[in-house]
Amino acid sequence: MNDTPKNNTPVDTDKPAGMRIYASAAEQELDRLKEALRRTPEERFKFLMVLMRMQRTMQAARFINDK
Repeated sequence: MNDTPKNNTPVDTDKPAGMRIYASAAEQELDRLKEALRRTPEERFKFLMVLMRMQRTMQAARFINDK
């Protein structure tokens, strides 16, 4: 049986740990915002640096593919 308890934690074990099932997109967005508020400024900065590095890598790959 694949029931989902009230806290939206999946019961079946074939899903990755930490995966949640949300009732709506709004609930998922609210959870993301709450998680962002829990992070320290240093964690936010490191995360943004990783995102910027990924963006530069993707732009470089796109530039190489466009040649």
